[in-house]
This record gives sequence, structure tokens and C-alpha cells, in this order.
Amino acid sequence: MSLTVSATEVLRPRLLTIPDYQRGYAWEQDQVQDFLDDLSLLEPGKTHYTGTIVLLGGGEPLVDDESNALVRADVVDGQQRLTTLCLLLNELRRALHTAGREEAALGLRRQFLLISEKGAPRNKLQVGPDSAAVWTALLNDTHAAPPETLSARRLQAAALQIRRHVEQIASELDDPVEALFSLRNLVVTGLHFTLYTLHQQAEVGVIFETLNDRGKPLTELEKVKNYLLFLAARIPSGQQEALADRINAAWSTIYRLLLEVAMVSPAGEDQFLRAHWLAAVDPVPTKWKGIKSLKSHFPRQQYFGKPDLLIQEVGGYVDSLARAARAYADSLRPDLQAFSEFETDATKARSAHERLSRAGTVAVFQPLMIALRERAPKDGDAYLRVLDLCERFAVRTYLIGGYRADAAQTRLYRLAHEVYTGKRTPSSVETAVRALAMDYANDTYVRQSLLDTEFNWYRWGALKFFLYEYELHLLGGATTDISYAFFEKSKREKTIEHILPQTASSPYWLKRFDGNERRQLTHALGNLVLTRDNSAYSNKDFPDKRGSSGPGVAAKTCYAQAPLAQEQELARLADWTPEQVLGRQERLADWALERWAIDFSDFDPSNQMEDEEEVGGEIGGPKPADLLMSE
Repeated sequence: MSLTVSATEVLRPRLLTIPDYQRGYAWEQDQVQDFLDDLSLLEPGKTHYTGTIVLLGGGEPLVDDESNALVRADVVDGQQRLTTLCLLLNELRRALHTAGREEAALGLRRQFLLISEKGAPRNKLQVGPDSAAVWTALLNDTHAAPPETLSARRLQAAALQIRRHVEQIASELDDPVEALFSLRNLVVTGLHFTLYTLHQQAEVGVIFETLNDRGKPLTELEKVKNYLLFLAARIPSGQQEALADRINAAWSTIYRLLLEVAMVSPAGEDQFLRAHWLAAVDPVPTKWKGIKSLKSHFPRQQYFGKPDLLIQEVGGYVDSLARAARAYADSLRPDLQAFSEFETDATKARSAHERLSRAGTVAVFQPLMIALRERAPKDGDAYLRVLDLCERFAVRTYLIGGYRADAAQTRLYRLAHEVYTGKRTPSSVETAVRALAMDYANDTYVRQSLLDTEFNWYRWGALKFFLYEYELHLLGGATTDISYAFFEKSKREKTIEHILPQTASSPYWLKRFDGNERRQLTHALGNLVLTRDNSAYSNKDFPDKRGSSGPGVAAKTCYAQAPLAQEQELARLADWTPEQVLGRQERLADWALERWAIDFSDFDPSNQMEDEEEVGGEIGGPKPADLLMSE
């Protein structure tokens, strides 16, 4: 049964816990401001409907040191609203304390925020471990270590936003204390919720499937969990709780791992769900429709009277999704914990994923990476061989070859599904990926693409990546002093140098390059070099750009004294002419074919490309122009 209750009626008689299988604090500035704006429209004596809260009761009541019997409950929906409400109450407490109204401040603290249990303070709303330290520090007016998780950062930012809001309200009236009391009264009596209290975990899915007013839309991942809990509620009670616990345990792992991903990558939950589905269930990307696909694959009518079948199929899906979350997270945040199952190959796997991430082509390979980890979770060597081929294929096909990002995806997804279902071995995947590369980007095509002097390589989206990899090659294994992140975040105009200037006008340049050669070669790949700061080179003649180094030579910005090996390489040249531009472009093409080499010796070059609906371009068609981008 649902009840419309005030914030006081929700918070005062309960000890609430946000389980760790729920996502952490997710509200950002806009959602917090909407909450505050709604409150500002509330008139004294009126109520404002704030949304739905679903609680799961359980356990013996807790009796605090003031003899209050508090009902224990888990918050299974509405945790964002409740957390924000408590943040607001806490900031009101702080403001009243600062204003000298200690009794009122203590009243808010004892009624809504903190209790005493056997002499020790205890939070009335307990949040997940990812933000617990920040939450406790806020309630106790202490300092916490800098937040390490995204949810903790959001929680801290929301508290500061609400603090400023409370301070502003107090400053706008002649009597700031009266303004604080008015706001307190509005919050504790005027904010109303629809409250559902459940007694079994499996009932959560039923509520989510039947509620119409859901407030902020659920993510696909939340919808999937709720539907699975809904299915669990349809089996005998003894099995309900076991399956519900299994689902919640999986989501606890999934949320934790995806939160780690969110710290370093924009890839989200939907991408994860899709990648797992393509590998484990159906490799056809056009058939993936989110929760609709899941409901179609696990229709509730299929399990009427068949609880064991439901447990087997739904439980198997849930377990595989949790395992996939590990593979997905490792591929996007290759830190020291990633790929630990590979033991001695773990460091190599992390480095390989860093290279693939620099190339910006991770998503299309994620189903395959999930499948490999599923079938051979400890075989780091097999994983590395396939991953290395994926990087080579990606650079040749998408970056150099200019194919759209969806080219070959159906074949790659089909490979992933075949590996996941045990129909294909990792070694046969290597052969298949090499065949793909032969079809899309053989050596002749890659060389022709790289030697194109009509294309504006300066606007090539992969230029920084390409030249950075060339820099690593020149260093020969030595550690670079400048990370790729520096170049990735810097403007193209700052970090890409035209050896022949874009506006060459001096006699030196006009003598060596006629008008047609300047038009054709200024933006040629052979005329571009990575640099730390391009502004100092300007339109100088090559001898001035080249400079010199050594004992007694004054420090200046020049190739000879530059920090990058590819600039120093240019300092060994006596002159810069059209022949030098073309020669350097030839050398870069030779290096690229060696750096991303693929052995095609066992393939018949006369074989035609396999027909596919999703081919993103035809060989000989799209060029790297497809990767143009502006900064």
C-alpha cells in the first residue's frame, strides 16, 4: 500500500541504508538545482510532491541511546532524493549552529541525521562505501581526504551547492535566523513522498514494473535489474530471495566497476550492456533494443510453472554480466588491478589496452574482449595476441584507411559471439582478424593512403596519435618526457608544426617550392612534425628552425635543441625541399607498415571481401578525410 508522507515521517522513525548494489550518488548540479527550485516555490502550510521512495524492511529495530526504536530499512528507490534531502537538512543544521541556535541545530541532528548508539555516533542514512567517508565528514563537520570516486565528488559538490543556496536565502531577509527556521519548516513538513515499504527483495521488481510515476528516468542497466527482480518474484518464496540476492550481488559488482570506468572514460552503462549482449546473446547490432531485447529474450510467460528454468537462465545471464563487467572495466581503465588473472602477462595487457585507447577504437572490439575473458579468463597470451591484431587492424582500417567506425563490426561481433559460445578458438580468431585486415586494409591500400599528397593531413583526426607512435619508435624503448595526454588535450595549432610554413613567403621558401608544390605539400604528412610548442617556429626559414646544439651554443627554440626525437631527426638534414617532404612521407609509410604489420603470406590476394550489410566504405573509396575533426 502506498502512503503520502512528509520528509519527517520518512526519516525520523527509521535507520536507512543505501545498499551497495545501488548506484552511488549520481545527481549533478542541474538535478540538485531542480530540487532546490521546487522547494523555493513551496508556500508555508502547503505541500509539494517530491517523488517516490521504495524501502525494503528487515531486521530488528535499533534502540538508540535516547530509547528511540528505529525501524531498519534499505532504500531501493529514491536514494538520490533522500540523500539530497539529508544534505539540505545538514546544511540547515550548520547554518543554525553558526547563527547561535544550538538547540535547533541539535534537534535536526538527532531527529534526521545522527543518532547515538552505545555512546558512538551513527548516521541515520548510511550511504555506500564509495562515498561513506565524505558523507560522514559532512555530517560531523570534519575534513575528509580528497574524494577518489565520482559519486563522492558529486556528493561533495552537491553539499557545497546547497550550502550556498541556504546562505543566499538567509542573506535575503532582514532576519536571517527566521529565514532558516522557515526553510526548515518547509523541508520537514512540506516535502511529501509516495512511500512503498516492501518485505521481500523480489517484490522490488514488481514495484518497478508497475509504478507509473518514476521521476527521473531509469538507465537501461537499472531497468534490466528491475525486470530480473520482477521475474524473480514469480517463483516460490524460498527461491525468490536466493535469486534476488544473486541479482543484487551482481549489480553491486557491476556498479562498482562501472563507477571506476566513469572516472577515466566517457563510455557508459549502455555501451557495456550492448557489448555483453552482442557477445553472449545475439551478435546482430541492429537487434539490440535495450530492455526491450531483454524482455523478449526472457519473456515472463516462458517461465510460468518453471522456476528451475528461470533460475538457470536468468541466473546464468546475471553471473555472466558480472564477469563481463570486469573485462569491460579492465579494457577502459587499465590500472594496476586490471588483468590480475593474467599474472605475468598483466602488465603487457595493460600496455596493449593503453595503445588501443590512444587509437580511439576500443568500442568495436569490446564484445570480443569480453568473449575472450569469458572462455579463457587466465590465458593472457591468447588474449594479447588477439588484442595486438585488433590494434593493427584498427589503425590500418579506421585511422589510415579511412573506413567508418562501423566497418566490419558485424563480422567482429559474430567472431565475439562464436568465441563466447565455444564455437571458435582464440587462434582461429587471429586468422579471422587477419583476413578482415586483408579485405579492408592490405599493405598496398595502406601505403597508397599514406603517400597521398592531395589530402590535408593537418586536419587528420589521427595525426597526433600517428606522430606520437612515431616518437615512441624513435625513442627505441626509452621513456618519453611528454605523455600522450599532453598532445591529446592541446590544440592542434600548438603541437603540430609545418616544416614548410603554411604562409611561406621568404626568398628561402619561394626558391625551393613553387606555388603548386606549396599547395600540394604544405599539409602533406611528410611536412608535419609533433612539437611541444609550435608558436616559436612561426614562418622561419629551415636553417633557423633547424638550429644547432652542443657546447657553447646558446639555448633557443629549434629542432636541434627540441625535446622530441622527431624534431631532432630533422636537425640532421641540411635543407628542406619537395624531395625531402616526399622522402620523409615515404619513410613514415614504411615505418607504419612495419609498426602495424600483419602477415598475409598465407592468404590468397584474389579472394573477395565477404558480403556484409554493414561495410562502412568500399576499398579505394573513403580516405582519411572521414576522420577530419576540428578543435
